[in-house]
Amino acid sequence: MDKQVCIEGLDINDQIYLSIGLYILDCKPRISGCKPNIRFEDGSFIVSHNELDYRICVSRMDDCTVSLNNIKDNLYLHLLLSNRDIVEGYLTENRIDPRIFTGLFTCLIERGYSVKESFIRSMNILSIGSGNPFGYFERIVSEHYCFNRLLDAVDRLTNDLELLDRLIFDELLIGCRGVGETIYLTRIYRGKPAPLIGFVEKLNTRIHREYNVFSEGSSFICLDRIDKKDVATSYGYSIKELEKMECIVGEDPVKLVILLEKLYL
Repeated sequence: MDKQVCIEGLDINDQIYLSIGLYILDCKPRISGCKPNIRFEDGSFIVSHNELDYRICVSRMDDCTVSLNNIKDNLYLHLLLSNRDIVEGYLTENRIDPRIFTGLFTCLIERGYSVKESFIRSMNILSIGSGNPFGYFERIVSEHYCFNRLLDAVDRLTNDLELLDRLIFDELLIGCRGVGETIYLTRIYRGKPAPLIGFVEKLNTRIHREYNVFSEGSSFICLDRIDKKDVATSYGYSIKELEKMECIVGEDPVKLVILLEKLYL
C-alpha cells in the first residue's frame, strides 16, 4: 500500500529533492491540503511521526536525531544520535544531500521501521550511489547486467570443450566490473575429461586493488598467454596483465568469448 507524506509549505526546490527520496521507496508526496510530515526550521528538516519529532541536521549535533556531512579525514561522517550520544555512525566519500536523505528516512519511518533501521537503510542507498540516488540505480543495474552476462559467457565457454582445450594451459579467468568497485569473476581450470569450473566470486577493488587495472563497465578474459594480440587489438580490444596472466579487455563477456572463438577455432 502506498504511503503518502505531506510536504506542504516547503520551498519548491526542497519539495523536489524530498520527493526524490520518497519516490525511491515508493512513498508519494502530497503538497497541499494536508498536515505536514516534514517541516524546515533553523536550518534543519524535522520529521514528525506519531507525535514524535526527528531533526535532520547538517554539520551540527545539538538537539539532532541525525547529523549529516561532518568532515573527518577527508571523508564525510554521518551520525545517528540520542541525547548527543552516538548510536550509529556511517562514513562516505561523498556529501549526502540532506533533502534526499530526509525523504528516504521519512518514508521508512512511515512504513514502520525503527529510527536506527531507517538511518542505516537510507545511508546504504545513498552510499552505494556515491551520494546520488540515481547513481544507486545505475550501479545496481550495471552489476545485475555484469553478473548475468558473465553467466551467459561461462555457459557458452563450457559448452565448447574444443575451445577450452585450446585456451587453457593451467586456468582461465573471466569476469566483469559494473559501475563501482565490484568485480564478478569465475575461474575455469584445465581438467580431464572436462574442465573444472569455479564458483562466481565477488570482489571489491578497494581490497583486491590489482583488479583496478580493469575500468568500470569493462569485461575481461585472462589466459596464461594470448595468441594473436594484434588481431584482438585490431578489433578494438585492449590487452592488460593480471596475476602474471594476459587479459583481453572489452565491454561484454559474451562478446569476448565470441572473439576467442574467432582467434582460436
